[in-house]
Amino acid sequence: MLDYRVEMGVTLKDHLLTETDRKLYASNTIQNDSHFCSQEICEKIVLSLRRARFLTVIADETKDSSGAEQLCLCLRFVENSIVREEFIAYLEMIDLSGGGIAKMILEKIT
Repeated sequence: MLDYRVEMGVTLKDHLLTETDRKLYASNTIQNDSHFCSQEICEKIVLSLRRARFLTVIADETKDSSGAEQLCLCLRFVENSIVREEFIAYLEMIDLSGGGIAKMILEKIT
């Protein structure tokens, strides 16, 4: 979301490019607003998913910059004859077995 906002505003872009790492963290208010927006978007996606007849899970595991294993979870479905792919979450992975990955996906989407 910040990347999008950077494209829209020179002031924010200048701030993010010139400030030191310790000053880049968003305030609690911004973090809370971002979390609220995320919840609203997820609720709208869930409403669309409930109407869909078919659903495909798209998952890809990778390590983040700190070396922690994470799973990118997306869902693909058809809505009004249009194929949609929606990002759902990055999930921190501990159990990388097939069963562990399946369990994490099911916990997130059910």
